[in-house]
Amino acid sequence: MLHRPVVVAYAYGVVHRSAPTGAKDAVIVAASLVTVVPLYELSAAVGGDAVAVRNAPGRTPEGRTASPAHPLICFPVLVRPARGTTGEAAMKATVRQVADGTFLVHGTSTNWVILTEGDAVTLIDTGYPGDRAGLLGSLAEVGAAPEAVAAVLITHAHNDHLGSAEFLSATHGIPVYTHKEEVPHARRDFLHQVTAARVLRNGWRPGVLPWAAHALRAGGTANVAVTSPQPFPVSGDGEPLDLPGRPVPVHTPGHTAGHSAFHLPHVGAVVSGDALVSGHPVSRVQGPQMLTDMFHRERARAVRSLDVLAELDGDLLLPGHGPLHRGPVRDAALLARERAQ
Repeated sequence: MLHRPVVVAYAYGVVHRSAPTGAKDAVIVAASLVTVVPLYELSAAVGGDAVAVRNAPGRTPEGRTASPAHPLICFPVLVRPARGTTGEAAMKATVRQVADGTFLVHGTSTNWVILTEGDAVTLIDTGYPGDRAGLLGSLAEVGAAPEAVAAVLITHAHNDHLGSAEFLSATHGIPVYTHKEEVPHARRDFLHQVTAARVLRNGWRPGVLPWAAHALRAGGTANVAVTSPQPFPVSGDGEPLDLPGRPVPVHTPGHTAGHSAFHLPHVGAVVSGDALVSGHPVSRVQGPQMLTDMFHRERARAVRSLDVLAELDGDLLLPGHGPLHRGPVRDAALLARERAQ
């Protein structure tokens, strides 16, 4: 979810190692707002924790000696994945059956959905690149091989949802479908993701810096362009796709221009992607909500899209982030709209 080319910055501040966490967080914030210097190789990269600089322990990145009375602690504003990896170490995904043939899967911090019909499968979103092992494991857990996937549907082309789409397409010949306005985004003709500069401007918010570190480790800046994404093969709005689960694409722009949710009328569910979520690492709100403003391409359109979701019939909300939400989707969308005011 971070802009390419990779802009990796290093904020630094001086603080006693014995300082409480809150004080260290304050230094991170102050440093990110006051001084950003080029990144040097890190000996460790963990969100929000102190790390060492290989080139000059005990010195600032410019080479100035840190005062012994105030040991230098350097904090990563954004951190780079370890060399030779595509992101965060593989983590087992959590698979939850929420209705007949409908599974919500929680990856490292992003969800995807598996729809089954006999031996065939529709996959909605694919998580981060670092979620690949978990993605394949979740298919196996519901009794499906990758070859059984009839299509990959993409709510939107951010890295945390598009992560393994090209892998599945190139390796197994699986078609990748998304809204016609999202097709060039998935090809990476352009990239509309939160920028490093915007993350830095929001670094004072609780959870933002640890989230940024996690996003980078999980492949948030990896090249996940899909070679041949296709628009949904339907002739009009409200028409179901001829795929397992019969999902109905619903255009919900704002988060990105071509963002789409999927209505599953036969089970009373809505797969909402990032148009409506129930939690996120940078949010302290629980329950239906919009993502933090920095993630939306056009916030006003994203707010209006909540009205579109409110018109969908269902009692199960399967969001792109956060847990399953039970209750009328209309009420969830209206609550999120109210919270967005």
